[in-house]
Amino acid sequence: MSKLEELATLITPKTYQITPKQALLITKTLQISDDEFLRLLAKFGLDRAYAPISGFHVGSAAVTVEGAYFIGNNMEFLGLPLSADTILLKMYTILMLLLEILLVLVLLIWLMLIHQI
Repeated sequence: MSKLEELATLITPKTYQITPKQALLITKTLQISDDEFLRLLAKFGLDRAYAPISGFHVGSAAVTVEGAYFIGNNMEFLGLPLSADTILLKMYTILMLLLEILLVLVLLIWLMLIHQI
């Protein structure tokens, strides 16, 4: 049995968060390092990905400073708009918001510097 198959027996299919205590128990049970555990979780997420539109399955995993682990994967649904136009519009909106925030920060720093002189 592979480590991924063993991991699947230890984690329920709907699990997306693993506490530090659970992670310690799993890594000891599987006799793997934290890095190996993170890679296995990403592969576990990949197995749960659902991509009927693009056919591009993505799995990911992250660990917090506190030692909690999170599993991620993409999920596409037929009928939801997924086009280049929609994606570009969202990217443009986010970029404009970030630029506006940056401009406000620059103005605040400039005002702080003027009042110090």
